[in-house]
Amino acid sequence: MSCSPLQQQQQRKLVIETYNKIKNESVENPLELLQSRIDLLQSERCNVAELSLLYCLQSVHLFEGGFYDEAYKWAMHAYALDSERKEVLQMLIKIHIPGAQHQQNPYQHDEKAREYALKLEELCPEHIKSLCVAAECYSSLGLYNDALRVFKQAFFKSTSSNKQYKSHEYERSADVEEIKLAITKTYIDRYTNCPNDAHESIIQYLVELIEWKYHSLDVSKLQMCIEEIWERIEYILGKHFDTITDENLDVSNDRMQRIETQWNSIHKLLCFIPCSVPLSVKLLSLIYDIVYQHERFEFGVEFFSRLISEYQTYHDNCLTVFARFDNYHVLYLLRAKFYKLLAQTEEMMEDIDQVNTRNMLNEKASENGVAMVAVSVDNLLAFPVRCDQETPIIETMQQIKKRRASRISNINISPMPKQYRDLHLTPKTQSASKQPSSAAAAAVRDIVHRSSSLDTELKDAEETTVMKDIRGKCQRLQNENCLLQTRLVDLKNDMFRETQRNVQCKKELDSLQQQIKQFKAELADRESRSTVTETTGTTPNGEAGTSEMEEQYLEHLVLLKRDITKRDVLICELKMENEKYCATIGAQQREINILKDCKKQNVAPKDEARCDVKPAEPVVGKASAASSSAMGTVCQSFLQLVKFMIGLLALVVLVFVVNEMIQNDDDEITEGVSQNNVYDESNIEL
Repeated sequence: MSCSPLQQQQQRKLVIETYNKIKNESVENPLELLQSRIDLLQSERCNVAELSLLYCLQSVHLFEGGFYDEAYKWAMHAYALDSERKEVLQMLIKIHIPGAQHQQNPYQHDEKAREYALKLEELCPEHIKSLCVAAECYSSLGLYNDALRVFKQAFFKSTSSNKQYKSHEYERSADVEEIKLAITKTYIDRYTNCPNDAHESIIQYLVELIEWKYHSLDVSKLQMCIEEIWERIEYILGKHFDTITDENLDVSNDRMQRIETQWNSIHKLLCFIPCSVPLSVKLLSLIYDIVYQHERFEFGVEFFSRLISEYQTYHDNCLTVFARFDNYHVLYLLRAKFYKLLAQTEEMMEDIDQVNTRNMLNEKASENGVAMVAVSVDNLLAFPVRCDQETPIIETMQQIKKRRASRISNINISPMPKQYRDLHLTPKTQSASKQPSSAAAAAVRDIVHRSSSLDTELKDAEETTVMKDIRGKCQRLQNENCLLQTRLVDLKNDMFRETQRNVQCKKELDSLQQQIKQFKAELADRESRSTVTETTGTTPNGEAGTSEMEEQYLEHLVLLKRDITKRDVLICELKMENEKYCATIGAQQREINILKDCKKQNVAPKDEARCDVKPAEPVVGKASAASSSAMGTVCQSFLQLVKFMIGLLALVVLVFVVNEMIQNDDDEITEGVSQNNVYDESNIEL
């Protein structure tokens, strides 16, 4: 039996009144009232969706009392009535979420809790409490990134609602403070539950905790966080530097790919480090060594430039507790080294000036006053970086306020000039006769004020122009001095190289002269030995050669000379024949040229006759006769040319045969000479 609309409206009104009374704690016995209202509505067969609110309250009281079965049953009844009501979903999340307070709860289930949390986040994106419940569910399940995302969404909703609804400002501010604490607790839980060997993840979590503006960490805890970040970054960079130095001996493609992948991870880590985490001097020097080993000089310049600018702006604008960076001279020094490696002299000189000035200020501020060596172009790359034991410098809000107040108090007001002091400091209680009129006094004041302002402006302009000129001249002189120093060093190096070359050339000349002397001595010995053998017929050792062998040797030489003369005569004859053939070829060539000229002369009259209006027949007959005679002479000359070519081919064959004969005779001569040399050597040995 269904209820009428009027009854349903009355039932909804009764349910909402009961729910508000119990939630506001305006009833002495809420459980009795709740149970009576539920029995009454069930007896009336109430089926409105608002009844799920009373079922949720019943489930909450049973769950807190430890009656988990009954609580789950009432929650499911509420879910069956209205599955999209936020109170129902919050109750189901509370039942299924794992927790230490309700360890005996048999209905703890991670997947179901996550499912209801997702549904709650999707259905109620504007309700702050629902978002906080879903975020707490994510946090208890270990989904810290989702929890932080939903908590921050609720935080921004609450801050924007504070601006819109100022009537509930106190309640909203309390919710905002709770959300801030919840976000900080989630950051800390994510860090504590992370594995100890996941160094990069821990660095990221600590950095995000420090970056959270409302982290509410004191000085000691913030210092501990930054020290742990330093230790883990130093471990990662040190391990990478050791691998690079160990693998420098290995030259292979696998090694290059491995180093490239490692550099990508290091590059990602260095780009992730924010300005809120100041790096120590030891870490900065280690970063310089790694970038130098990888030869990424441009990235080194960009990295240290980013640190310089971000540290300064963060230090000037931060209003809460933060870690301060003071070692700017190290950043300028390392960037100057990269500028020198990139051959950027102007930027390098500016950074060197910054390093020297900051070192001088540190020396004056220090107690011991130990003088440091100035940085120059020569000792820049070898200039050491002192890595002492360093602790993070934390600046509190009181120190920030004091520093900002000191900046304002340092502003000095210029004193009044003497000539105008009496005019402005005259007492006001004077007679009317002595005092000038108000208009005249105002005019005088304006004139005086303008003149004084003009004087001060002129003086300031003159001082600024003079100082600018002096600074510009000093800068130019410094640059010229640096250039001259570098030029002098280059000239010294060139002179040293030239002297080394001269010394080497002198050594080579001496060695060549000694070799020449040795060759001359050997030649003199050989000439003396040959003269002795020709005159005495004996070897250099004084032993006489046999006459028979000499006679045979002389006969053989005579035969060789005869053969050579015969060949010379034959070659001369062949040359003569060749000249004759060349003469005949020239004569025939001349005849051919004459015939060509004749043919041209015969063709020209024929063309002229064609051009006339009335051609003559006898001229044509003469031309045809001349052309036939020319053709006969051409055929005769062609036959003579063929004969000449055959004769020339025979001559070439003859010359080729003669050359082979000469080569064979030369081989015999060389064999005979070698035999004679062997004979001479045998005689010398005897």
